[in-house]
Amino acid sequence: MKYYKKHQVGIKSEYLVQAWLADKGYYVYTGKDGPIDIIAFNPETKETLYIDVKTVSYRKDGSKASTTRPLKFDFIKIVNVDPKKEEIYFNEVE
Repeated sequence: MKYYKKHQVGIKSEYLVQAWLADKGYYVYTGKDGPIDIIAFNPETKETLYIDVKTVSYRKDGSKASTTRPLKFDFIKIVNVDPKKEEIYFNEVE
């Protein structure tokens, strides 16, 4: 059951990022497989973003657990979702 709960949280995070990007004027498309969860296109700026969504998790002692690994492709942006703090932000550790 623990895996199922984590999977649900991950899916919720992806939906939150999709809504966040749509609010910023992007057209949002979802990926099926691989490291890209979302492709977002801004029709005004012609910018295309390839996004991997990561959910921030916390240990029992309250410290943040890091799950972000360097990606093989530098064009993929990592977007973190922190459900505890209700924040969505780009990971700038590139």
